[in-house]
Amino acid sequence: PLNEVEFIIQPIKSGKIITSSTFELIKWNYDYSDINSSCMLMFCSDFLNQVLREENGNEELYIEISNFLQSVTVQNANAHLALLFSVLRYSGHLPLISSKAFLDPESGEFTENESHSFFTQSVSETWKMYLERSDYSEIKLNRTQRQQMLDSLMI
Repeated sequence: PLNEVEFIIQPIKSGKIITSSTFELIKWNYDYSDINSSCMLMFCSDFLNQVLREENGNEELYIEISNFLQSVTVQNANAHLALLFSVLRYSGHLPLISSKAFLDPESGEFTENESHSFFTQSVSETWKMYLERSDYSEIKLNRTQRQQMLDSLMI
C-alpha cells in the first residue's frame, strides 16, 4: 500500500479516450516482513482511501504522505499519528489552542473541565504538543500515549 507509481499516457487525440502507455512502480521502500510498519501502512492507506476518496490532486497532502512514508522507513512509531494530524490540519478540523487543561472534542476548544473520558489532561497535553509544532517527527510518545492519542483522533 501507498507505493508511488508513475503513469505515462498516450498523446490525446480529439474524441478518443485517454490511454495509459506505462504504469510503473517508482519506489519500493518497505520491509513488508516488519509487522509494525505493515500495520501502519495498511491502517493509513485505508484511512486515506476513506477520507480522500473525492479529493482532487493536492501537492500539500502528497508531501505529507511522502513524509509519512519516509518516517515509516526509519521506523518512527508515531508516523501514523503525524499523518492523521496532518490530514486534520489540512481539512481545517483542528481545535483552538488555549491555556485551559482539557480538550472538548465537540466544541474543538480547550476547557477547564474534562468533557469526555478519552480527553484526559495527559491526552489534552499531547494534543497541545501537536498543535504547537509543525514538525511532528520531533514528538516522542510511549506506547500508552500513542494508543490514547490514536483513540482521541478517531473520535
